[in-house]
Amino acid sequence: MVAVPLAAAAFATPAPAADDDVRYAGETEDGREVKLVANRHGAVQRGAITTETSCTGGYDPFRARVEFHSPLDRTGPRGFKDAGGFLEEDDRFSGRYKYKVKGERESERVLVGEISLEIVFRRDGEEYTTCSAEKVVFSAKRKAEE
Repeated sequence: MVAVPLAAAAFATPAPAADDDVRYAGETEDGREVKLVANRHGAVQRGAITTETSCTGGYDPFRARVEFHSPLDRTGPRGFKDAGGFLEEDDRFSGRYKYKVKGERESERVLVGEISLEIVFRRDGEEYTTCSAEKVVFSAKRKAEE
């Protein structure tokens, strides 16, 4: 099996931390990292979720990280929703990411949700594999004040 050679990180600049940011940390059902940041009213403003995908064409599973930032499609004290995409590329390879993420407040300290992701990889302009993860469940707990 061949590993997919393209790095898996969004080229977005992280937003500066605000004094009233409320941070959440957790995991996906496949044991990957989840980080969410809400405002003091409980509305998620940004996040980063890592998950493992299955790939076509005999390629090994691929670990991908999705970052999302304000403005989200919907966010409030009860939950959030966002869909988007981005492109990573170098001189030879490219990966077009499309994601959907949604979450809801399970309790004062816990957010739960799911993420779906599809990545189409190309080499020299030709598609060679698609990697995807469907409805990967996650949870994140409010971190203690530091």
